[in-house]
Amino acid sequence: MQDVFAHNKRVRAFSLTNGLLGAWLIVAPFVTDEPSRPLAASAVVAGALVIVSEVIRYAARHTVAFSWLVVVAGTWLIAGPWVFNAHTPGARTWNYVICGVFLAGIAAYSITSSSFRHSWNPGEGAPDPDRSLSRASEQTRRTIS
Repeated sequence: MQDVFAHNKRVRAFSLTNGLLGAWLIVAPFVTDEPSRPLAASAVVAGALVIVSEVIRYAARHTVAFSWLVVVAGTWLIAGPWVFNAHTPGARTWNYVICGVFLAGIAAYSITSSSFRHSWNPGEGAPDPDRSLSRASEQTRRTIS
């Protein structure tokens, strides 16, 4: 039970952190006065996608697929300034790259933290695959004999 509680706490923290980064991505093009419209639109769309994904992930903590969307959005943010040929040595480019690294990293860690096995019945651990194989082979032997 403690594993599930700790998992839920981690997922909520990750979802809130990424949700705040998503909100920043929506506001950032206007705050930094982004001259590239495609890059600004890309950041706003990525931010909205992150917020929607993280709200769903916050509400339904075992929906790992939405974390994968955030990893894709983060990767896109890292590549976006070069895809749109809008990279500059200044803070605007680094804003998207750093946000993308944090989004992708936090979402990837959220995915790996969700991959632990849940117990099938309350009070039991995860099923032992070797035990189920030995039972199946024992039943096969009885059937053949």
